[in-house]
Amino acid sequence: REPLVLVNGIHAKTGGGRIYLEEVIPRVARIGRGVRYQVLVRASQAARLRDAGVETRTVDPPDGPAGSFLWDQTALPWIAWRRGAALVFSPANFGPILLGRRSILLLRNTFEAALSSRTLRASLHWQSIEWMSRISVKAAGGGLIVSESFRRDIATRFGVPEESLAVVHHGRSGIFGPEPREGDGAGAGPSPYVLIVADIYPHKNLVAAVEAFARAAASRTDVRLVLAGAELKPAYAAEVRARIADLGIGDRVAFLGSRPQAELPGLYRGAVAVLNPSLAETFGITQVEAMACGAPLVASDIPVGREICGDAALLVSPTDVAAMAAALERVLGDASLRAELSRKGIERSAEFTWDRTAARLHEEVLRRLAELGVATASSA
Repeated sequence: REPLVLVNGIHAKTGGGRIYLEEVIPRVARIGRGVRYQVLVRASQAARLRDAGVETRTVDPPDGPAGSFLWDQTALPWIAWRRGAALVFSPANFGPILLGRRSILLLRNTFEAALSSRTLRASLHWQSIEWMSRISVKAAGGGLIVSESFRRDIATRFGVPEESLAVVHHGRSGIFGPEPREGDGAGAGPSPYVLIVADIYPHKNLVAAVEAFARAAASRTDVRLVLAGAELKPAYAAEVRARIADLGIGDRVAFLGSRPQAELPGLYRGAVAVLNPSLAETFGITQVEAMACGAPLVASDIPVGREICGDAALLVSPTDVAAMAAALERVLGDASLRAELSRKGIERSAEFTWDRTAARLHEEVLRRLAELGVATASSA
């Protein structure tokens, strides 16, 4: 009989969490190899996963981090016991403490976001997420982590051995590729344009980004800045817009809002450069997507940026607007540099695919089941 692994998908409602759930879990379910995966989801999530061939079970947890964390600690262990689950996988930083080693976690969100929070409420939110994650990781005896640099950070921050944290890199969908197609960049408006793909949070450092763009493109009035991402923090979005107005570049900046995954490859391929100025990241999916599409990339010189991009991007300090502007100006003015970054980026991005992520995740699930003495159908 195949052991049952429950996947706690209730936290993956938007952004990277939703992408992970919809890209990785169907692949893991197809790999199978002696394990049965079932995803616990809200009613609004179920259809997309079922269409992808994933076995789902609909649940009705409360919204908000506090309510969902309480559900994780009470209802989820009960469901796991009733369903006879051998393991619960939670790709959302925290999970059911009562299950101990029968819980396997994926840490994917940066806790450094608290440092750039503009309000006490936001700061307390991130601090509570970190606290919930810390006790969940210690109860589970470790977990999965999305990059080597984040692994070192969590080991130090949480006081756990590095060897208890297994790196399972994120990936990117096969729709992201360099082959040009008719209509590339059409949704962005006239070319040429610099592209930023990021939801509007303070730690995405977008005020610095628009300042750098204004400097770099001062003599290139034909170049525009395009931002694709949800305005999840309205107060910060207003700050970004106010800075754009102060700089006098309002007619050269477009806010596209959140765009479907299917539209992003064309936006990347149509861009003369992609700018990723984040103050903190745990992986950087948009960096990999940009590289896969052959877009010349200027990214933050932070540990995960060096790990993921290597020499396939111009890396600059995210707190140095002048350096960011200079790097962007180099890319805008040098066609040979753009071609070199494009070539290196395509090669580098081949290391990160959702197929590899799914294979590594399944490998770690099998490892944990073996540690628990649970036989899989393939090993029986």
